[in-house]
Amino acid sequence: MTPNESQSNRPAPRPQQAPAPTGAGAALAIDPVKLLLKYKWILIGAAAIGMMLGTISHFVMIRVYPIYTSEALFECLPPELGLGTITAERIDQNEIQLFMGTELDRIRSDFILNRVIRDPRLDREAPRWSRQYLKGGNMDLVNAQRDIGKIVRANIIPNTRLIRLSVSTNHREDTAGIVRLVRENYMEDLVSRTTRDINRRIDAVRGSIRASERQLEDLNTRRARLVRDQRLDTLDGQRSQAAESLRGVNFELLKVQQMLESTRISLEQDEAQLRRGTGIQYDNRMRLEVDASPQMLQLQQTKNALESQMTALRQEGIMPAHRAFRRLQSEIDGVRQQIENTRERLLREAFESRVDQYRLFIQQLRAQEAELLRKAEQHTEEMTELTRILGEVKDIDRSIESTIDMIATQQMNLSELESTANLDSVRRVRVLQNETVPDIPTFPKLYIMVPLGIILLTGLVSGTIIVLEILDQRIKGPSDLAALGRIPVLGIMPDADEDPSQPEHPESVFRDIPGSIMAEHYRQIRTRVGKAMARGGHRTLVVVGASPGSGATSVVSNLGSALVSAGHSVLLIDANYRRPRLHAALDVSESPGLADVLSKNADFASAVIKPQAGTEGPDLLPAGSARHRKVEQFGSSSIDDLLREAREQYEFVLIDVAPALVAGDAQTLANRCDASMLVARALHEKRGMVARLRNELCESKAEFIGAMVNAVRSSAGGYMRKNIRTQANYASDPAGQAA
Repeated sequence: MTPNESQSNRPAPRPQQAPAPTGAGAALAIDPVKLLLKYKWILIGAAAIGMMLGTISHFVMIRVYPIYTSEALFECLPPELGLGTITAERIDQNEIQLFMGTELDRIRSDFILNRVIRDPRLDREAPRWSRQYLKGGNMDLVNAQRDIGKIVRANIIPNTRLIRLSVSTNHREDTAGIVRLVRENYMEDLVSRTTRDINRRIDAVRGSIRASERQLEDLNTRRARLVRDQRLDTLDGQRSQAAESLRGVNFELLKVQQMLESTRISLEQDEAQLRRGTGIQYDNRMRLEVDASPQMLQLQQTKNALESQMTALRQEGIMPAHRAFRRLQSEIDGVRQQIENTRERLLREAFESRVDQYRLFIQQLRAQEAELLRKAEQHTEEMTELTRILGEVKDIDRSIESTIDMIATQQMNLSELESTANLDSVRRVRVLQNETVPDIPTFPKLYIMVPLGIILLTGLVSGTIIVLEILDQRIKGPSDLAALGRIPVLGIMPDADEDPSQPEHPESVFRDIPGSIMAEHYRQIRTRVGKAMARGGHRTLVVVGASPGSGATSVVSNLGSALVSAGHSVLLIDANYRRPRLHAALDVSESPGLADVLSKNADFASAVIKPQAGTEGPDLLPAGSARHRKVEQFGSSSIDDLLREAREQYEFVLIDVAPALVAGDAQTLANRCDASMLVARALHEKRGMVARLRNELCESKAEFIGAMVNAVRSSAGGYMRKNIRTQANYASDPAGQAA
């Protein structure tokens, strides 16, 4: 076979995949329930020891360093709004909370604590506490005030108007004494502040009364001057007279404006007729006036006389053709024409005269309108001034009434302040409960120390367990493989000690004890491997052990037997030249084998060992003679020819190689096989190493179909032991199976 033909038998290169993050960067999932069950006895022991330590600590501290607490209670009252009883409706809760917060800060202030430190009664009330700050007969004020601020506490009791003042020291008498001094100094300061505040309020009210009285005097003076200067006794009459005059002027103004508007309209109509060239339309009244004029009457008489002469001529029998008749007719026509001309001239003159009269009348009406507007404005200003003066007087009267009411209210407030100045309630804080000398310490408490010891020690042990679990990089089960990412989990194989059948030879357990738990797990792995190989159309599979002792040889042997039991033709190839073990697992000779075929000292058919007659198992190509084993053979074209021939004769070709940690044979063969899988031993391989090997196999030409975890041990909190027990019981109970 030529090198080109040999090269064509190799699996086609696959696209390179980016390597996934390795070991340290892989996420680790911790099952708290599993950890709890796994370490439950350790945690129970830690809780018991913690309880003992808490109890011992309680009795030690109660003798060595007890803490006593004494407290006093203050009640905050609503503000005194008057001498009447304060009802719940008048209480402002926001104001109460603000006041309580202010007084709380005052109790804890450096001012009060400094007064306590400087109080001469401190040596008598708290001798043991104060003695530690005496240096040369003088009090160390700085350190004493700093430390007293640490032991004096004050807080508001929720949902109440109470403030709790408490002090905690190692001596019961000192505790009560310090509370007493803080309480008394605070109450003295409160009385002093309240007295100053009341005096300031009284002075402010008195000053306000004096200012109001001066304001009242100024208002009365202004009113008197205004009444005198404006003669307010006749002001109402003047205002009524001005209002009446204004109404009359407005009435006349309205009439003039109406006349002006009608005259303007008539003038516009006549001027429009003058501008038109089609003639003027004279009304009947004008025509009657013109016809009644002397000129028209004279011409009418002349016409009538001539018409009488015409009648006389007809009576005399003179015909129209007569000369005298024609002459008289001509005179009558002349007079008629003169009458028409004269009427037209007089009508034109009368019309133009009416236009001039309209214009003159409009001028007169406008003059009247201007005069009436001036009078109306004058009366309006007079009314406005009179109204302003009256409004000013009313404003002054209202101000006088308001000032008088204000003075009365201020005098009432002054009386109430003077009356309540000596009342205790005006301070708004009263002592509800005085301090007492404590009988029992507040710390330590047995019900606190015991749970605290349990929590602390159990928490410390739990934290240590979690840290150890996180730092433990070993592969324990399939979840650790899944956490690495991009590693399909083909299955797990329980440790031989976990199998109730207790197999003596794990490498041939499927053949020796087919009903064992390990055999059942190999069946599950067979299913997953078969699907992965069929999905890619693969036949050759290199099984890579992560490190020596991973159990890859046992996996190859038992997986081959499982595939054969499913009806597949299987060939096992022992390519582990360094420590070949497959021939021992199947109890056959070591040679001839793979090394002899690759070195041309034997052919493939004669080197393959078939199972004995009457037995079922996979065919085996052992490692071969030791003198012919050379790992360089795995990179030659001979291995390609051998794998091609094996693909043609077998459905599955499983190849066992040296562990990837100690040799590079697995990487070389992975570039010539169809698929590869990784075998990691539980509690033996670390996640970082497995992730690195996964990346190397993914970068080869063979498809990386996944990994399995071998020799897995059940642990507390896991389900494996229960599952193994269930499988064993089910397999050993034929009656149950039949049911």
